[in-house]
Amino acid sequence: MFEQLNLFGSSDETTKPKNHADKFRSGDVEPIQKKSGAIYFLGEPIEIVRRPYQRSLNILVRPSGRIRITCARLTSKRAIYNFLSENHAWLRKAIDEQRALRNAHPPKQYTQGEEFLYLGAQVYLNFSPSTQKKVSFSIIGDQLVAFIPKAEWSADYTSIPHPELKKPMIQFYKNSGCKTLQLKVDQMSKKMNLFPAKVSYRSQKTRWGSCSSRGNISLNWRLIAAPMGTLEYVVIHELAHLEYQDHSKCFWGLVKRFCSNHEEHSKWLRDHQFEFDFLATSSELHV
Repeated sequence: MFEQLNLFGSSDETTKPKNHADKFRSGDVEPIQKKSGAIYFLGEPIEIVRRPYQRSLNILVRPSGRIRITCARLTSKRAIYNFLSENHAWLRKAIDEQRALRNAHPPKQYTQGEEFLYLGAQVYLNFSPSTQKKVSFSIIGDQLVAFIPKAEWSADYTSIPHPELKKPMIQFYKNSGCKTLQLKVDQMSKKMNLFPAKVSYRSQKTRWGSCSSRGNISLNWRLIAAPMGTLEYVVIHELAHLEYQDHSKCFWGLVKRFCSNHEEHSKWLRDHQFEFDFLATSSELHV
């Protein structure tokens, strides 16, 4: 067993249940299921997934715009179309909301002056020629400076997009995130007198951190894009699970001792969760 701090809340995808069908969230473990193609409704392709033991129909609209219906194995397409017709107003609203979300967070172009999130602040991408042999990044003031080898530099370099910078940029964020989180773990472990058996750093899609019953902590290095106080809150949250493997009053009391405004940090993570999408290997918003 383990305790985890989820990355995505209920706002990441919109689910319309019927007859108490289970809501599915990204990262949950699904029972064995069978895909049976797609249909079109409201001009949108809708994937049909048939699950054993499911008695009702359920619609899920992902942030990427993908729509899926889960149903029993023997549910007819006529029944599915009837269900969609009954819920067309809800479905149209959900599609529009997720489209607005994608428009608010367009894919990065890696152009001169483009904004990126780092430690909760917007920094501006700036290209600079360098004698180095490989691309490297550094935060200088409010700029995210990309040092470009002279062999790759050209007169028009600053005027065109550079999607090839995505991989080295993510590596820079990862290195910075792992280093910063490790410093916070060391600092807060001493303050709280709670020491994990092992700490690992990952890029989980659905959680900011987790703590196993063996005392192993896993932290999401993408937290480097969050404010330092919010990053520290997640560390405190997971260290507190070394003492309490639950979310009881005692657990939250311990968290509050070291982070009195933890609710604000939790809200910040919920409100800004999709601003981390540029660091994902596989985007939650853009397919």
